[in-house]
Amino acid sequence: MDMEILKSAANTAVPSIFSFIGGRASSFIKGTYEEAKDFYIQGIKDSPLPFIEKERLILEAPKRLRKMRNEKAIADKAFEHLENCENAKPLDEDWELNFWDKAENISNEDMQAIWGKILATEVEKPGSIPKTLIHILSVISTEQAKYFEKVCNFVFTIKVSAVATNTVPFIDDLNYSKYIKLGWLAAFANLGLLYKNGGNNFSIQPNFNPVEAIYFNKKISITIIGNKLNIGSYCLSDEGDVLFRSFDREQENFNLEYCEEVLEMIRSQGATVREIQS
Repeated sequence: MDMEILKSAANTAVPSIFSFIGGRASSFIKGTYEEAKDFYIQGIKDSPLPFIEKERLILEAPKRLRKMRNEKAIADKAFEHLENCENAKPLDEDWELNFWDKAENISNEDMQAIWGKILATEVEKPGSIPKTLIHILSVISTEQAKYFEKVCNFVFTIKVSAVATNTVPFIDDLNYSKYIKLGWLAAFANLGLLYKNGGNNFSIQPNFNPVEAIYFNKKISITIIGNKLNIGSYCLSDEGDVLFRSFDREQENFNLEYCEEVLEMIRSQGATVREIQS
């Protein structure tokens, strides 16, 4: 009943927009927060609800309006990434309910931008965003999200045949700590964004030769000599990979020194390295 009052107040008293995400419509109040609160409360007062119920809804008004504003901000961010929403397929109802149940509590603008991109990705390709990533995003702090984005600036994409595996190579190297705090990598593994291969390195066998490695727009062909090529003990999980792809990585974050150190590590294992010209 209170949601019907809210929609009625929004539709009759203030301008509203209807954002259609996956075939479902949501109403969001425009205007300042105080204006929205006044209209919402007036709608409650004018309703036929019992006095006690009106009092309860009025007390809850600030929290409900903040949640709606959060949802609107995330929906707006999603639309910025959608080229054609008219042909979008309906979202899975369970996925959508789970998404908005978590998204309504996200008020930080940087985090809203991430949630908006995630929503747009799911609209364009239903089933591409796992529910587990939604859970991770709901508990991760803004500081953690920003640092994970920094970690993603050190991710090499290792392509073995038609399969691409995102890895953070050679994190056990003593020089690695000058780029990223190793404790953060363990924390991201605990969150489910990274996967750690126990105390061992991930490795690629020579029967996959040649292997292609991509770092930003730099492509490198690697030929493995010997038994195997170690590529580090951490890689992105499925959830981490989706989040990695949602970041707009700027070429200015390309770290030439780091790239050369990784390539030298590869050469030290006897592999040959050749840059692929675009």
